[in-house]
Amino acid sequence: MDANSSKIGIANRACIEMGAKSISSFNDGSNVASVLNQVYDDCREEFLEEHPWSFALMTVALQELAVTPTDFGDGCTIAYALPDRFLSIYALNF
Repeated sequence: MDANSSKIGIANRACIEMGAKSISSFNDGSNVASVLNQVYDDCREEFLEEHPWSFALMTVALQELAVTPTDFGDGCTIAYALPDRFLSIYALNF
């Protein structure tokens, strides 16, 4: 199953839960597909930020993130910036 099929499957499951018609693609011309196409990525990002995950959506080589650290007297000689599109934790529930 390719990534686009997985996205359509997830979107159709949400449609079923809401009682909306399912879609065949995000560009099938229906109102439902248009709305899903506009909100899918934002909903995915919000959901991932609300839950602690042990995987990454993408990887970035550390040398791309290396920055000159501020000297706080801790002996640190290298530091790394957060990657673009870094997902922050929204909330933890213990």
